[in-house]
Amino acid sequence: MSQSAFDVIVHTDGACSGNPGPGGWAAVLSAGEHQKEIAGRKPHTTNNEMELMAVLEALKVLKRTGLSVAIYTDSQLVIGLLAGTFNTQKPHLQAIVRDIKTIAEGKYLALDLFHVKAHSGNAGNERANRLAQAAAAQAKAQLLAADHSSLEQLHDALKSL
Repeated sequence: MSQSAFDVIVHTDGACSGNPGPGGWAAVLSAGEHQKEIAGRKPHTTNNEMELMAVLEALKVLKRTGLSVAIYTDSQLVIGLLAGTFNTQKPHLQAIVRDIKTIAEGKYLALDLFHVKAHSGNAGNERANRLAQAAAAQAKAQLLAADHSSLEQLHDALKSL
């Protein structure tokens, strides 16, 4: 099926600084001439969780129902989990997969998954990767700032002894 056969094209990616560690997810959604970029972060996560969150959050953002949606991801795990060819024993990943499937079944005419090789020049994937990396960097910076603040409080408490 060609990209023009879909109402919405979504490129997703997840990133993690350490695995586990601070992470970010991102999605680039395109519908005709319209494009929207979304991203988010989590202070303690895994790359797999961020890859799945990118898909989930992208689907949540779409307001119309009955759309045909193409999801492009560089994660074989995401495709396998959503297609049912892979399983996970991790409850938090199972919950995200369930949420994605619930949204997809209730909202969309078709949800097709496509694998794109990471860092291969695919413009949508490259943009999602940059956004996810930036979100992961923000999560890491927040953690470092919180750690610094905690150290200052500890230092102040020790000085008062």
